[in-house]
Amino acid sequence: MDTIRQYINSLFTNQPQTKETIAARQRLLQKAELQYQNYISQGLTPQQAIAKVISETNTTADELIIPEEPFIHTKQLLSDYRSASLYTALAVLFFIISILPYYYLEGLTALVLTVGCITAAVFSLFVQSYTINRHDNTTLTDSDIRYIQTQKDTEDKNILILKCISAAFLLFSILPTASLTGKGSFLITVLMIAIGAAIFTYAICEERMYRSLLHNSIRTIKVPPLLTILLFAGILFSIAFYQFWLTAILMIAVI
Repeated sequence: MDTIRQYINSLFTNQPQTKETIAARQRLLQKAELQYQNYISQGLTPQQAIAKVISETNTTADELIIPEEPFIHTKQLLSDYRSASLYTALAVLFFIISILPYYYLEGLTALVLTVGCITAAVFSLFVQSYTINRHDNTTLTDSDIRYIQTQKDTEDKNILILKCISAAFLLFSILPTASLTGKGSFLITVLMIAIGAAIFTYAICEERMYRSLLHNSIRTIKVPPLLTILLFAGILFSIAFYQFWLTAILMIAVI
């Protein structure tokens, strides 16, 4: 068997030592060992069995190596970037709705809910950063870049749709406060702004994700959530105090 093992190892001498190569060599060794034992049981001498196994093992290493799924690492990278975009959007959502408890509740309950929303927002940003930082040492090849460009061309339309949906939420968020009275109108306005802001943030993160990757730059998505939150908070309070001229200016700045 040592002779057979040496022969099989020689087939893989010029192959890179990847997990696919190692798996292919192991499969061939197992197959050769079964053949050897079969020939010995048929009455062949060890030398005859070895010679017969080697003569029948006439394949090349390239034929045995099962390639990894194309772009599997790039797909994982895009998946992680999308997850990070979602976490950033959730952070914006939680930050904005954190103002609601103090508007509707009092005392310890309001404090606990507000702190809970802010904590959830900060945790989302932490997970976002961790998700992307795992790829700090990743290098993209030309084929990876072409694959990402193809994905971007497919997603451009969806990103535009998300921006339109977020703009609709922001524009129509004026209506409850302008046409209704009481605390219920403010709640609807806040929720509409929070949802619109989250969708807008996700769309922008996706857009910057592709821009970053196509420049072969693996880095944390540089969307300043604090600035985004301040803009949407300004929209929220301008509506609450019926300063619609300021609302218009802030919406233009966001969109």
